[in-house]
Amino acid sequence: MTLSDFIKTRIFILFFIGYPLISNAQTTTIPLDFRQHNLVKYNRSLLNPAFSFIDSEHQQVSVWSRFQWTSLELPPTSVFANYTRRIGENNGIGIGVFQHDFGIFTANGLLLNYSRVFNLSRETHLTIGINVIPIQRSIDRNNFSVEEFNMLPESVRADAYIVRAMPGINFRTKNFNIGIVSENLFDYNFTQSDTDTSFDDKILLIHAGYDFRLESSYDFLDDAKFRIGAYAKTIPTVDNQLGGNLFLDTKIGWAQAGYNSFYGPSFGLGAKLFDALAIGGLVEFENDIDNIDVGPTFEVVATWEFKPNNGNSRRRRAFAGPVKKKKEKIIPPKKTILPPPVDNSEKETLTEEAFKAKNKEGERYSILNETEDIEPGFYLVVNVYETQKYFNAFLEKLTREGLNPQYFFNKENNYYYVYLKRYNNLSEIEAARDSNYNGKYTDEAWILWVKKPSKD
Repeated sequence: MTLSDFIKTRIFILFFIGYPLISNAQTTTIPLDFRQHNLVKYNRSLLNPAFSFIDSEHQQVSVWSRFQWTSLELPPTSVFANYTRRIGENNGIGIGVFQHDFGIFTANGLLLNYSRVFNLSRETHLTIGINVIPIQRSIDRNNFSVEEFNMLPESVRADAYIVRAMPGINFRTKNFNIGIVSENLFDYNFTQSDTDTSFDDKILLIHAGYDFRLESSYDFLDDAKFRIGAYAKTIPTVDNQLGGNLFLDTKIGWAQAGYNSFYGPSFGLGAKLFDALAIGGLVEFENDIDNIDVGPTFEVVATWEFKPNNGNSRRRRAFAGPVKKKKEKIIPPKKTILPPPVDNSEKETLTEEAFKAKNKEGERYSILNETEDIEPGFYLVVNVYETQKYFNAFLEKLTREGLNPQYFFNKENNYYYVYLKRYNNLSEIEAARDSNYNGKYTDEAWILWVKKPSKD
């Protein structure tokens, strides 16, 4: 059997999954494409390393598996397990392991991730990230006779030890984002003591998306997110890929639909269970590839999010008081931002003693006398800052999460009070607190009563 016949019968699959075998007397190059175009919810740091910060409000452990073209004798499969979290207010990290089986080849590797956000303004953010990926690439000898194996080039038969750097960048302003990433911009093959790919063999991805926040009378759709996305990807020696996806993310689960010019249309569903576990699946329907039936592709994802311990659906822990950071010079705002007028049609008779008596573990009530720049009422406070730097960072964080935080500056104690909303009566603000601000904010929140001074 000639090498040509061997490639046609045993490595046929490589020509259709982006791992072409380019062979001559000296070198063999097999670009590694992760085939991660359907990742719209979890494990997106595999799509762009910047997403380890953008998508990791809470710590996550996630496993993603892809079983491609299941009618083939040696279908390509991918398994990726990943842990991501934020460090501080501006950094994201991740670590993952993966195995890719593609025809006669297997790639096992480690993924080390770092990302950092730069806040250009309250609603504009630039995030950069990098994945460093050590890989061991080998060939499965069990699929060959001795004759077949000896016909392969030496560079294919030997195991390869490679390190790749995958840099990415994402720019976001309000609800629009655009990013660019290269899966193998820098690489080095330690086995061959040379770069693993030439400049012409680099994989490049450009993606963009726009998010819509939904409001609905149906509880599961209220505050849901709907995203429209599009991307273009260049992979060496194969046609460029163009695609797009639609993604609906709700409190109880998600739905997605997409199309890739090479892999075909796809549809997926997922469910969120126990406020921490998410499980989803996707099917991708084959495109016509030279009239060969390669079969559908299936993907499965399971994720555990380490959210705060919210007893009774919200964190039952007393707020410790003002956050004191390293002192810096504070320049009070020239003009305090006040909320719009609130309907004062509902009146309450409330004494200071009765208000203070409501204090108990996990529920903080506090009183502040009215000043010239602070309007009387009940404020759902989420943090207090002495340092302007951390105050600004917290406002930007809440804005990125889709909230509309407000604040006032108290000249009496030089603290910035960050709050979600001002209410005119106690019953309304307690209902908002107990519902986690309608499910939008699950961390500590306490009630501050800015009280008019009693008249003597």
